[in-house]
Amino acid sequence: FPLKIWQERDYLLEVGRTGNARSLYYGLLLFVIIFNVFIYLTLKESMYLFYVLFISAILLIQATLHGRTFQGLWPTLPWLQNLSILVAVPLVVLAASEFSRRFLDLKEHAPLWNRLMFGVSVLSLAVLAISFGLPAPLAKMVALSL
Repeated sequence: FPLKIWQERDYLLEVGRTGNARSLYYGLLLFVIIFNVFIYLTLKESMYLFYVLFISAILLIQATLHGRTFQGLWPTLPWLQNLSILVAVPLVVLAASEFSRRFLDLKEHAPLWNRLMFGVSVLSLAVLAISFGLPAPLAKMVALSL
């Protein structure tokens, strides 16, 4: 595999450049979250809360993988950094399936798919619950396979 040894100055410039791009991405996701909270408050439809949960979990996954949560939110709690990814992955699955059920009105238009998506939601809750008791690598494999 190719390996590139960076000069310190070049490395810091690259980290700053990618950090700025990621900050813009995080800001856009935060805007989408806030916007959809206001839509929920106006329309009172639960699908918007599941969409907010979905985007929030995606944001948590991205920020955790980039190390931003550990750096900015809980720098003295490495166990929380590990736990955040274990919680966020099943939450993405739960939120996506529940949003889809409600947005597409599967209960009325496709009852079989509605039951399937409900099963996915139940499985994601089960994975979320067992993630706390499993070793981290195994919990990550189970969550990602779901």
